[in-house]
Amino acid sequence: MTAIAVPDTDEWIDDLDPFALLDLALGRIAAMDVSDSIDRELASDVVRLRRRMDRTDAVFAEWTLAAHRRGAGAVDGYRSTKSWLGWKTGMHPGLVQRALDAAVVGELLPEVGAGWRGGTISSAAVATLAAARVPAHDEKFRALEPEFLDFARRGDHASLRRAATFFKHHAQADGVAPAEPDGLRLSKVLDDRAKITGEISGLAAETVATALDAFMDPPAEGDDRSDAQRRADALVRICEIALERGACGTRAAAHVTVIVDWTTITAGVFGRMDGQFTGPLPRTDVERLLCDCAITRVVTGPTSKPLDVGRTTRVWSPLQRAAISARDTHCRWPGCEIPAPWCEIHHHQEWQHGGETSAGNGHLLCSHHHHFLHRHPGWTTTFEDQTLRVFRPDGRELHPNPWLD
Repeated sequence: MTAIAVPDTDEWIDDLDPFALLDLALGRIAAMDVSDSIDRELASDVVRLRRRMDRTDAVFAEWTLAAHRRGAGAVDGYRSTKSWLGWKTGMHPGLVQRALDAAVVGELLPEVGAGWRGGTISSAAVATLAAARVPAHDEKFRALEPEFLDFARRGDHASLRRAATFFKHHAQADGVAPAEPDGLRLSKVLDDRAKITGEISGLAAETVATALDAFMDPPAEGDDRSDAQRRADALVRICEIALERGACGTRAAAHVTVIVDWTTITAGVFGRMDGQFTGPLPRTDVERLLCDCAITRVVTGPTSKPLDVGRTTRVWSPLQRAAISARDTHCRWPGCEIPAPWCEIHHHQEWQHGGETSAGNGHLLCSHHHHFLHRHPGWTTTFEDQTLRVFRPDGRELHPNPWLD
Protein backbone atom coordinates (compact mmCIF):
# COMPACT_ATOMS: atom_id res chain seq x y z
CA MET A 1 0.00 0.00 0.00
CA THR A 2 1.12 3.57 -0.65
CA ALA A 3 3.16 5.24 2.08
CA ILE A 4 2.64 8.92 2.90
CA ALA A 5 5.63 11.15 3.59
CA VAL A 6 5.34 13.12 6.83
CA PRO A 7 7.64 16.05 7.74
CA ASP A 8 10.26 15.40 10.40
CA THR A 9 8.73 18.01 12.69
CA ASP A 10 5.19 18.03 14.02
CA GLU A 11 4.98 21.82 14.23
CA TRP A 12 2.75 21.85 11.18
CA ILE A 13 -0.03 20.08 13.07
CA ASP A 14 0.17 22.08 16.31
CA ASP A 15 -2.82 24.20 15.37
CA LEU A 16 -4.96 21.35 14.09
CA ASP A 17 -7.77 19.71 16.05
CA PRO A 18 -6.44 16.21 16.89
CA PHE A 19 -9.91 14.71 16.44
CA ALA A 20 -10.14 16.25 12.96
CA LEU A 21 -6.73 14.77 12.21
CA LEU A 22 -7.90 11.38 13.47
CA ASP A 23 -11.04 11.62 11.34
CA LEU A 24 -8.88 12.42 8.33
CA ALA A 25 -6.63 9.41 8.94
CA LEU A 26 -9.57 7.06 9.51
CA GLY A 27 -11.24 8.36 6.38
CA ARG A 28 -8.13 7.63 4.34
CA ILE A 29 -7.86 4.14 5.81
CA ALA A 30 -11.55 3.40 5.23
CA ALA A 31 -11.22 4.52 1.60
CA MET A 32 -8.36 2.12 0.87
CA ASP A 33 -9.24 -0.73 -1.45
CA VAL A 34 -7.90 -3.92 0.16
CA SER A 35 -8.50 -5.82 -3.06
CA ASP A 36 -5.43 -4.05 -4.47
CA SER A 37 -3.10 -5.44 -1.80
CA ILE A 38 -1.34 -8.76 -1.84
CA ASP A 39 -2.05 -11.23 0.95
CA ARG A 40 1.14 -10.46 2.84
CA GLU A 41 0.43 -6.72 2.87
CA LEU A 42 -3.19 -7.25 3.89
CA ALA A 43 -2.20 -9.50 6.79
CA SER A 44 0.35 -6.95 7.99
CA ASP A 45 -2.07 -4.04 7.73
CA VAL A 46 -4.82 -5.87 9.61
CA VAL A 47 -2.42 -6.29 12.54
CA ARG A 48 -1.29 -2.65 12.26
CA LEU A 49 -4.90 -1.49 12.36
CA ARG A 50 -5.65 -3.63 15.41
CA ARG A 51 -2.67 -2.15 17.25
CA ARG A 52 -3.90 1.37 16.51
CA MET A 53 -7.27 0.34 17.87
CA ASP A 54 -5.56 -0.90 21.04
CA ARG A 55 -3.97 2.51 21.45
CA THR A 56 -7.32 4.26 21.08
CA ASP A 57 -8.78 1.78 23.57
CA ALA A 58 -6.10 2.87 26.05
CA VAL A 59 -6.81 6.56 25.58
CA PHE A 60 -10.57 6.00 25.73
CA ALA A 61 -10.23 4.03 28.98
CA GLU A 62 -8.01 6.69 30.54
CA TRP A 63 -10.37 9.50 29.58
CA THR A 64 -13.43 7.54 30.70
CA LEU A 65 -11.86 7.03 34.12
CA ALA A 66 -11.14 10.76 34.36
CA ALA A 67 -14.73 11.56 33.36
CA HIS A 68 -15.99 9.05 35.92
CA ARG A 69 -13.99 10.64 38.72
CA ARG A 70 -15.31 14.06 37.80
CA GLY A 71 -18.89 12.82 37.81
CA ALA A 72 -19.53 13.17 34.10
CA GLY A 73 -23.16 12.58 33.36
CA ALA A 74 -24.36 13.87 36.72
CA VAL A 75 -25.05 17.26 35.14
CA ASP A 76 -27.51 15.52 32.82
CA GLY A 77 -29.16 13.61 35.64
CA TYR A 78 -27.45 10.26 35.18
CA ARG A 79 -26.63 8.13 38.19
CA SER A 80 -23.33 6.85 36.85
CA THR A 81 -20.76 7.25 34.10
CA LYS A 82 -21.83 3.84 32.81
CA SER A 83 -25.46 4.83 32.29
CA TRP A 84 -24.55 8.25 30.86
CA LEU A 85 -21.95 6.91 28.42
CA GLY A 86 -24.28 4.07 27.48
CA TRP A 87 -26.93 6.65 26.56
CA LYS A 88 -24.45 8.80 24.64
CA THR A 89 -22.69 6.03 22.70
CA GLY A 90 -24.87 2.93 22.85
CA MET A 91 -22.16 1.05 24.77
CA HIS A 92 -23.39 -1.67 27.10
CA PRO A 93 -22.73 -0.63 30.72
CA GLY A 94 -20.65 -3.77 31.14
CA LEU A 95 -18.26 -2.60 28.41
CA VAL A 96 -17.92 0.79 30.07
CA GLN A 97 -17.08 -0.94 33.35
CA ARG A 98 -14.41 -3.00 31.60
CA ALA A 99 -12.85 0.19 30.26
CA LEU A 100 -12.82 1.67 33.76
CA ASP A 101 -11.27 -1.49 35.22
CA ALA A 102 -8.60 -1.53 32.51
CA ALA A 103 -7.78 2.14 33.10
CA VAL A 104 -7.21 1.44 36.80
CA VAL A 105 -4.80 -1.36 35.87
CA GLY A 106 -2.97 1.10 33.61
CA GLU A 107 -2.48 3.32 36.67
CA LEU A 108 -1.49 0.52 39.06
CA LEU A 109 0.98 -0.93 36.54
CA PRO A 110 2.48 2.17 34.89
CA GLU A 111 4.74 0.30 32.47
CA VAL A 112 1.81 -1.81 31.34
CA GLY A 113 -0.24 1.37 30.89
CA ALA A 114 2.52 3.03 28.88
CA GLY A 115 2.88 -0.04 26.68
CA TRP A 116 -0.87 -0.11 26.08
CA ARG A 117 -0.95 3.53 25.06
CA GLY A 118 2.13 3.01 22.90
CA GLY A 119 0.72 0.04 21.04
CA THR A 120 3.17 -2.59 22.31
CA ILE A 121 0.62 -4.23 24.63
CA SER A 122 -2.83 -5.31 23.51
CA SER A 123 -6.18 -4.41 25.01
CA ALA A 124 -6.79 -8.13 25.51
CA ALA A 125 -3.69 -8.39 27.72
CA VAL A 126 -4.83 -5.47 29.89
CA ALA A 127 -8.33 -6.97 30.15
CA THR A 128 -6.76 -10.22 31.41
CA LEU A 129 -4.91 -8.32 34.12
CA ALA A 130 -8.01 -6.33 35.06
CA ALA A 131 -9.93 -9.57 35.59
CA ALA A 132 -7.17 -10.86 37.88
CA ARG A 133 -7.08 -7.87 40.22
CA VAL A 134 -8.26 -8.64 43.77
CA PRO A 135 -9.30 -5.93 46.26
CA ALA A 136 -6.77 -5.29 49.08
CA HIS A 137 -3.94 -6.93 47.12
CA ASP A 138 -2.82 -4.10 44.86
CA GLU A 139 0.71 -4.00 46.35
CA LYS A 140 1.27 -7.66 45.49
CA PHE A 141 -0.30 -6.99 42.10
CA ARG A 142 2.20 -4.19 41.43
CA ALA A 143 5.11 -6.39 42.52
CA LEU A 144 4.33 -8.82 39.70
CA GLU A 145 4.34 -6.15 36.98
CA PRO A 146 7.70 -7.27 35.48
CA GLU A 147 6.38 -10.79 34.90
CA PHE A 148 3.06 -9.53 33.53
CA LEU A 149 4.88 -7.02 31.32
CA ASP A 150 7.19 -9.63 29.83
CA PHE A 151 4.34 -11.92 28.82
CA ALA A 152 2.23 -9.05 27.48
CA ARG A 153 5.02 -7.56 25.37
CA ARG A 154 5.86 -10.94 23.85
CA GLY A 155 2.20 -11.53 23.07
CA ASP A 156 2.25 -14.73 25.12
CA HIS A 157 -1.35 -14.42 26.19
CA ALA A 158 -1.64 -18.03 27.33
CA SER A 159 1.19 -17.58 29.84
CA LEU A 160 -0.22 -14.20 30.88
CA ARG A 161 -3.60 -15.80 31.61
CA ARG A 162 -1.95 -18.54 33.66
CA ALA A 163 0.10 -16.02 35.66
CA ALA A 164 -2.93 -13.78 36.23
CA THR A 165 -5.09 -16.72 37.31
CA PHE A 166 -2.35 -17.98 39.63
CA PHE A 167 -2.15 -14.57 41.30
CA LYS A 168 -5.93 -14.29 41.66
CA HIS A 169 -6.38 -17.73 43.19
CA HIS A 170 -3.58 -17.20 45.70
CA ALA A 171 -4.80 -13.73 46.62
CA GLN A 172 -8.29 -15.03 47.26
CA ALA A 173 -7.07 -18.01 49.28
CA ASP A 174 -4.75 -16.24 51.70
CA GLY A 175 -7.45 -15.54 54.24
CA VAL A 176 -7.28 -11.75 53.87
CA ALA A 177 -9.36 -10.93 50.83
CA PRO A 178 -12.87 -12.27 50.50
CA ALA A 179 -13.58 -14.72 47.75
CA GLU A 180 -15.03 -13.29 44.56
CA PRO A 181 -18.73 -12.63 45.14
CA ASP A 182 -21.32 -14.62 43.26
CA GLY A 183 -22.92 -12.81 40.36
CA LEU A 184 -25.63 -13.43 37.80
CA ARG A 185 -26.49 -11.31 34.76
CA LEU A 186 -29.55 -11.48 32.55
CA SER A 187 -29.16 -9.35 29.44
CA LYS A 188 -31.29 -8.83 26.37
CA VAL A 189 -29.61 -9.99 23.16
CA LEU A 190 -31.73 -9.90 20.00
CA ASP A 191 -35.44 -10.25 19.27
CA ASP A 192 -36.93 -12.51 21.95
CA ARG A 193 -33.61 -13.85 23.15
CA ALA A 194 -31.87 -13.21 26.47
CA LYS A 195 -28.44 -14.29 27.70
CA ILE A 196 -27.73 -15.56 31.22
CA THR A 197 -24.14 -15.44 32.45
CA GLY A 198 -22.68 -15.63 35.92
CA GLU A 199 -20.34 -17.20 38.42
CA ILE A 200 -21.20 -18.91 41.70
CA SER A 201 -19.08 -20.51 44.41
CA GLY A 202 -18.65 -24.21 45.05
CA LEU A 203 -21.56 -25.01 47.36
CA ALA A 204 -23.94 -22.72 45.54
CA ALA A 205 -22.88 -24.29 42.25
CA GLU A 206 -23.56 -27.74 43.68
CA THR A 207 -27.04 -26.65 44.78
CA VAL A 208 -27.87 -25.28 41.34
CA ALA A 209 -26.42 -28.32 39.58
CA THR A 210 -28.43 -30.66 41.81
CA ALA A 211 -31.66 -28.76 41.13
CA LEU A 212 -31.05 -28.71 37.37
CA ASP A 213 -30.32 -32.44 37.38
CA ALA A 214 -33.52 -33.14 39.30
CA PHE A 215 -35.68 -31.24 36.80
CA MET A 216 -33.89 -32.19 33.58
CA ASP A 217 -35.64 -34.60 31.28
CA PRO A 218 -33.47 -37.69 30.81
CA PRO A 219 -32.28 -38.43 27.27
CA ALA A 220 -34.98 -40.31 25.42
CA GLU A 221 -35.55 -41.76 21.99
CA GLY A 222 -36.85 -39.06 19.65
CA ASP A 223 -35.66 -36.23 21.90
CA ASP A 224 -32.85 -34.56 19.97
CA ARG A 225 -32.30 -31.71 22.41
CA SER A 226 -28.74 -31.15 23.57
CA ASP A 227 -27.77 -31.23 27.24
CA ALA A 228 -27.64 -27.43 27.20
CA GLN A 229 -31.17 -27.22 25.80
CA ARG A 230 -32.56 -29.66 28.36
CA ARG A 231 -30.76 -27.76 31.12
CA ALA A 232 -32.33 -24.47 29.95
CA ASP A 233 -35.79 -26.07 29.95
CA ALA A 234 -35.14 -27.34 33.49
CA LEU A 235 -34.18 -23.86 34.69
CA VAL A 236 -37.42 -22.38 33.32
CA ARG A 237 -39.41 -25.19 34.97
CA ILE A 238 -37.74 -24.53 38.33
CA CYS A 239 -38.57 -20.83 38.08
CA GLU A 240 -42.20 -21.54 37.16
CA ILE A 241 -42.63 -23.77 40.20
CA ALA A 242 -40.91 -21.24 42.47
CA LEU A 243 -43.17 -18.42 41.28
CA GLU A 244 -46.27 -20.55 41.76
CA ARG A 245 -45.39 -21.45 45.34
CA GLY A 246 -44.10 -18.02 46.37
CA ALA A 247 -41.12 -17.19 48.56
CA CYS A 248 -41.28 -19.35 51.70
CA GLY A 249 -44.98 -18.63 52.04
CA THR A 250 -44.30 -15.11 53.32
CA ARG A 251 -46.00 -13.32 50.45
CA ALA A 252 -48.33 -13.95 47.58
CA ALA A 253 -46.88 -15.90 44.71
CA ALA A 254 -45.27 -13.78 42.02
CA HIS A 255 -46.46 -14.17 38.46
CA VAL A 256 -45.14 -13.35 35.03
CA THR A 257 -46.70 -10.17 33.64
CA VAL A 258 -47.23 -9.87 29.90
CA ILE A 259 -48.68 -6.77 28.24
CA VAL A 260 -50.69 -7.63 25.12
CA ASP A 261 -52.73 -5.34 22.89
CA TRP A 262 -56.13 -6.96 22.32
CA THR A 263 -56.11 -6.50 18.55
CA THR A 264 -52.62 -7.99 18.38
CA ILE A 265 -53.64 -11.29 19.98
CA THR A 266 -57.08 -11.47 18.32
CA ALA A 267 -56.49 -10.04 14.85
CA GLY A 268 -52.74 -10.13 14.37
CA VAL A 269 -52.54 -6.33 14.17
CA PHE A 270 -49.09 -4.91 14.92
CA GLY A 271 -48.84 -3.97 18.59
CA ARG A 272 -47.36 -4.88 21.95
CA MET A 273 -46.79 -8.40 23.15
CA ASP A 274 -44.17 -7.68 25.79
CA GLY A 275 -42.85 -9.13 29.01
CA GLN A 276 -42.23 -6.56 31.75
CA PHE A 277 -38.52 -7.35 31.93
CA THR A 278 -37.63 -8.88 28.57
CA GLY A 279 -39.59 -6.91 25.97
CA PRO A 280 -41.21 -8.44 22.84
CA LEU A 281 -42.19 -12.11 23.19
CA PRO A 282 -42.97 -14.72 20.52
CA ARG A 283 -46.68 -15.05 19.78
CA THR A 284 -46.53 -18.80 20.41
CA ASP A 285 -45.21 -18.26 23.94
CA VAL A 286 -47.97 -15.77 24.74
CA GLU A 287 -50.66 -18.05 23.35
CA ARG A 288 -49.35 -20.88 25.55
CA LEU A 289 -49.40 -18.59 28.57
CA LEU A 290 -53.01 -17.57 27.87
CA CYS A 291 -54.10 -21.19 28.17
CA ASP A 292 -53.65 -21.08 31.95
CA CYS A 293 -53.30 -17.64 33.48
CA ALA A 294 -55.09 -14.91 35.33
CA ILE A 295 -55.87 -11.85 33.21
CA THR A 296 -56.09 -8.29 34.51
CA ARG A 297 -57.80 -6.01 32.02
CA VAL A 298 -56.68 -2.40 31.61
CA VAL A 299 -59.14 -0.45 29.45
CA THR A 300 -57.68 2.42 27.42
CA GLY A 301 -59.14 5.07 25.18
CA PRO A 302 -58.54 5.49 21.44
CA THR A 303 -55.19 7.22 22.07
CA SER A 304 -54.06 4.47 24.48
CA LYS A 305 -54.64 6.68 27.53
CA PRO A 306 -55.64 4.45 30.46
CA LEU A 307 -58.71 5.36 32.52
CA ASP A 308 -58.09 7.18 35.80
CA VAL A 309 -59.84 7.86 39.12
CA GLY A 310 -59.51 11.62 39.10
CA ARG A 311 -58.28 13.57 42.10
CA THR A 312 -59.82 11.69 45.02
CA THR A 313 -56.45 10.51 46.34
CA ARG A 314 -52.75 11.22 46.05
CA VAL A 315 -51.86 7.53 46.19
CA TRP A 316 -51.80 5.66 42.91
CA SER A 317 -54.14 2.68 42.86
CA PRO A 318 -52.95 -0.77 41.75
CA LEU A 319 -55.03 -0.42 38.57
CA GLN A 320 -53.44 2.94 37.77
CA ARG A 321 -49.97 1.52 38.38
CA ALA A 322 -50.74 -1.37 36.06
CA ALA A 323 -52.09 0.99 33.42
CA ILE A 324 -49.20 3.46 33.54
CA SER A 325 -46.67 0.61 33.60
CA ALA A 326 -48.33 -0.91 30.55
CA ARG A 327 -48.07 2.40 28.73
CA ASP A 328 -44.57 3.52 29.74
CA THR A 329 -42.83 0.11 30.22
CA HIS A 330 -39.74 1.81 31.75
CA CYS A 331 -38.41 5.06 33.21
CA ARG A 332 -39.27 7.89 30.83
CA TRP A 333 -36.07 9.89 31.42
CA PRO A 334 -34.21 10.07 28.08
CA GLY A 335 -31.90 7.10 27.75
CA CYS A 336 -32.98 5.36 30.99
CA GLU A 337 -34.37 1.85 30.63
CA ILE A 338 -35.02 0.87 34.26
CA PRO A 339 -38.06 -1.46 33.90
CA ALA A 340 -41.51 -0.49 35.15
CA PRO A 341 -41.57 -2.72 38.28
CA TRP A 342 -38.53 -0.83 39.64
CA CYS A 343 -39.96 2.63 38.91
CA GLU A 344 -42.07 5.18 40.79
CA ILE A 345 -44.94 7.25 39.39
CA HIS A 346 -44.29 10.98 39.19
CA HIS A 347 -47.09 13.56 39.28
CA HIS A 348 -46.20 15.85 36.38
CA GLN A 349 -48.27 18.63 37.91
CA GLU A 350 -47.68 18.28 41.63
CA TRP A 351 -50.67 16.94 43.53
CA GLN A 352 -50.49 19.67 46.16
CA HIS A 353 -50.71 22.24 43.36
CA GLY A 354 -53.85 20.80 41.83
CA GLY A 355 -52.44 17.93 39.81
CA GLU A 356 -54.69 14.90 39.44
CA THR A 357 -53.77 11.38 40.40
CA SER A 358 -54.51 10.24 36.87
CA ALA A 359 -52.74 8.47 34.03
CA GLY A 360 -52.76 11.73 32.09
CA ASN A 361 -50.76 13.40 34.86
CA GLY A 362 -48.46 10.56 35.79
CA HIS A 363 -45.50 8.83 34.22
CA LEU A 364 -42.78 6.43 35.31
CA LEU A 365 -39.43 7.58 36.68
CA CYS A 366 -36.85 5.39 38.36
CA SER A 367 -36.03 6.32 41.94
CA HIS A 368 -32.83 8.10 40.91
CA HIS A 369 -34.42 10.33 38.28
CA HIS A 370 -37.52 10.94 40.42
CA HIS A 371 -35.35 12.27 43.23
CA PHE A 372 -33.09 14.13 40.79
CA LEU A 373 -36.03 16.03 39.33
CA HIS A 374 -37.33 17.02 42.77
CA ARG A 375 -33.94 17.97 44.19
CA HIS A 376 -32.49 19.99 41.30
CA PRO A 377 -34.29 23.30 40.79
CA GLY A 378 -34.30 24.66 37.29
CA TRP A 379 -34.90 21.34 35.55
CA THR A 380 -38.29 21.36 33.85
CA THR A 381 -40.43 18.89 31.93
CA THR A 382 -43.42 18.86 29.63
CA PHE A 383 -45.84 15.95 29.40
CA GLU A 384 -48.15 16.23 26.43
CA ASP A 385 -49.83 13.40 24.51
CA GLN A 386 -48.01 10.95 26.80
CA THR A 387 -44.61 12.30 25.67
CA LEU A 388 -42.14 13.42 28.33
CA ARG A 389 -39.59 16.08 27.39
CA VAL A 390 -36.82 17.11 29.79
CA PHE A 391 -35.08 20.52 29.77
CA ARG A 392 -31.90 21.58 31.51
CA PRO A 393 -31.82 24.75 33.66
CA ASP A 394 -30.40 26.67 30.68
CA GLY A 395 -33.40 25.66 28.56
CA ARG A 396 -31.64 23.11 26.37
CA GLU A 397 -33.57 19.90 25.86
CA LEU A 398 -32.14 16.58 26.96
CA HIS A 399 -32.84 14.85 23.68
CA PRO A 400 -34.06 11.25 23.59
CA ASN A 401 -31.65 10.85 20.68
CA PRO A 402 -28.18 11.38 22.18
CA TRP A 403 -26.73 12.24 18.76
CA LEU A 404 -28.85 15.39 18.78
CA ASP A 405 -27.94 16.35 22.34
